[in-house]
Amino acid sequence: MFQQPWRLTMVGLDVTNQVLFSRSERDALSANTSREAVLVREVSRHLFDVRGVDTMALHDPLAVGVAIEPDLVATIQQEVRVETRGELTAGQTVVDLRPNAPPPVLPTRVCTGVDAARFKALFFETLGLPFSSTATRA
Repeated sequence: MFQQPWRLTMVGLDVTNQVLFSRSERDALSANTSREAVLVREVSRHLFDVRGVDTMALHDPLAVGVAIEPDLVATIQQEVRVETRGELTAGQTVVDLRPNAPPPVLPTRVCTGVDAARFKALFFETLGLPFSSTATRA
């Protein structure tokens, strides 16, 4: 279980996978020579140019965004456990989302959803890059 004496927010893959950066968004930055645009292009280059994916999730940027603006996400207070014995789930976090789940002993703020458009606007704005919500519809 997450056994921390401080407030903790878990931003899981189920939520971070809702915030996608698309190839078209990356391509829209091609003429931008700012350090920020170059950084975004280089960080995403392998996935888009080598592996040929069309979108990538903004896992770490969303976790940072939630630390800055906690209301970007919907959350619940629940116990989080790390599965250490399962043959197929070893290392995964487990949260009991059933309505009759036992009350948490050591509650963690667990993200259940995200305002993806608002986060992406914040992400691009923070980097000083242009953002168009219509370009994000992949």
